[in-house]
Amino acid sequence: MTDELRGWKEIASHLGTSERTAQRWEHVYQLPVRRAGQTRGASVFALRGDLDRWRLSPEGVRASSENGDAAPTTDAREESAAPSRTRFRVALVAAIIGVAVLCVLVFAWAILSQTPASVRSFAPPAPAREGFAVPASSAVFVLQVTTPQDTPFVFRVIDGGMATLEVRGVRKIGLVPAKSGARATLAVYDMKAQRGGESLKELKTSSLPLRTPVHVELPGTTMDIEWLEMAQFSVVPARGVDAPPLRCCIICGPIVACAVQVTASCGSCCGFEGCRKPK
Repeated sequence: MTDELRGWKEIASHLGTSERTAQRWEHVYQLPVRRAGQTRGASVFALRGDLDRWRLSPEGVRASSENGDAAPTTDAREESAAPSRTRFRVALVAAIIGVAVLCVLVFAWAILSQTPASVRSFAPPAPAREGFAVPASSAVFVLQVTTPQDTPFVFRVIDGGMATLEVRGVRKIGLVPAKSGARATLAVYDMKAQRGGESLKELKTSSLPLRTPVHVELPGTTMDIEWLEMAQFSVVPARGVDAPPLRCCIICGPIVACAVQVTASCGSCCGFEGCRKPK
């Protein structure tokens, strides 16, 4: 067997590495390779003895210690780094999505925590043949509504039910008080007649403090609403959403006021089974 190795293939085979790694070892670790000429493309050769002695030298030991017997080539390093980059990108995208979801949840929690439970859970009563079916509840709001004509109306409205106040020829509004714990809210609806019933449009929902008048100003209508107390009716008949509403109405000049029970200086009425009729 000749002592001379010709070309990078034989040199790399003798060293047990790739041609590119052998070429790099020549530049970095002084691998003893000889050339047949001075030109760049001249053929290379090496002597087995020179290579074996180089392996035992400090440069050869350092070269062989790279990643085991031989250092990975540039291609190998890039290939090994590709999965790491992919995993990093996936992890980064997942982290961004997680942060976005967390921000949405925190934002939603902040809004809900500032909103009274009665507002979050309240849904307007389903339209019935004459407006609304009264919810099956025995908790009753006692509201005093004062109009610009200084006509005070006292409404008794079941929690979550609706009272209406109509200025004939101008507009009709619905008032829906709702209670949760010690807090209450008042939703104001615009009501318009349409075929088969009335359309509803929520205008505003505001806090309703106890015994503190709340001023409501709408185009064509202004009023002060005060929550006086909570009453309790002992008899609350079950009502379906298609049943006629439990209400009565009184007329005071241009104003028509309707609720479960209404009392004013011009008259009173009670349309609820279980409430005492005014004297």
